[in-house]
Amino acid sequence: MLHAVVILVVTALTIMPSSDESSPCPMNCECNDEALSATCRENTLNEVPITLNPRIEKLILKQNRIKTIDSASFQFYGLLQVIDFSHNQLVKVPPRVFSAQTKLLELHLNHNKLSNITDATFFNLKSLVVLNLRNNYLEELPDKVFSPLTSLRHLDLSQNRIQ
Repeated sequence: MLHAVVILVVTALTIMPSSDESSPCPMNCECNDEALSATCRENTLNEVPITLNPRIEKLILKQNRIKTIDSASFQFYGLLQVIDFSHNQLVKVPPRVFSAQTKLLELHLNHNKLSNITDATFFNLKSLVVLNLRNNYLEELPDKVFSPLTSLRHLDLSQNRIQ
């Protein structure tokens, strides 16, 4: 019984609702239910929070310690228009991880450790306009890797290892 109480207290301490918002917001994050945004910048997050408002449109996870993205993390956030993973430690983006984000306009994966992407990385991102892959470890790009991105207008691949 004491073990269950400790888990409940720890959970309550790590997911505190903001004073004037109804959705739980992780500690050290700023969540705004009116603007439909969540910002967890310069934090120590190791993974994508799954307790945010499912209606959020903007998710900023800059300057954290995220190394991988769980393939189920983004199923909860189908209305996202902007995702910023810049300045993390991402080494891999699983295939189709963003497939539920059909409204996604901007995806920032710059300043990470990505060495490989495939056409499945960007599966179903037909609305994506901005893709920032600057300063990663990309050495080569498969043929037609960006072909699913039919609305893409800005692509930054600078400071990679592409020959």
